[in-house]
Amino acid sequence: MRIAKMIRIWRASEGIDQKDLAAEIGIGASVLSRVEKGKSPDAAGAVKIMAWMLSDAPEPVEPERETLRLNYGGEADSSVEGDADA
Repeated sequence: MRIAKMIRIWRASEGIDQKDLAAEIGIGASVLSRVEKGKSPDAAGAVKIMAWMLSDAPEPVEPERETLRLNYGGEADSSVEGDADA
C-alpha cells in the first residue's frame, strides 16, 4: 500500500485533519497535503514522516468495502464486505 493511501486511511479512521496530523509529525499541512496526493516531500519532511510512521503511527486500517448485490427479487442489498450478517 502506498504511503499516501496509508496516511489518508489512518487519518480518516481516527478523525484527524491534515493540520493536526502535520503538527504531530512536525511538518507543514501543505507538505502533508502534497504527500497525500502522491507527491514527494523534501528530504527533511520525508525523514519526519518516516520517523512518525515507525514510532508513533498505529497500524494502518483498511477501510471496510461496501458491496452492492442484487437479491433474488432484483432489489439492491447493500452490505459491508466481511459482515457476518450479510
